[in-house]
Amino acid sequence: MSIRRNWILLALGLLLVVLYLRQSSIGENDGLLNTTPDLQGTMLANQTGPGTGDVLLDFYADWCGPCRSQGKVLEEVVRESPNITVIKVNVDENPGLTSQFQVRGIPKLVALRDGKVIFSQAGLSSKSQVKAMFPPK
Repeated sequence: MSIRRNWILLALGLLLVVLYLRQSSIGENDGLLNTTPDLQGTMLANQTGPGTGDVLLDFYADWCGPCRSQGKVLEEVVRESPNITVIKVNVDENPGLTSQFQVRGIPKLVALRDGKVIFSQAGLSSKSQVKAMFPPK
């Protein structure tokens, strides 16, 4: 019973974060969402839970050259596919999330559909590879 309650609380938390982020955290130019250390668990939980649609987590670091290239690709994806929400997760500032999603190398992309992981890949991905992570429903 306590496990079910925890899942319900997690889902509610995810919903709140989704609503918060859609109103205040979308980047002005790139359309990418950025995590902050104080919001990391709650924000991600609310943004990636059931009913949130297609979400792509981009695990990166500021010092990582391929991560910067991946960011440019994701900006294009967001412009061309507004149904995909991209959340950038800095591995240096979010060690808990990095551990939770078993990030061993960066950049790493984790595709979620309605709160469930449907694809995960480390390394630089092209625009077509990113779009292919989300097959038609």
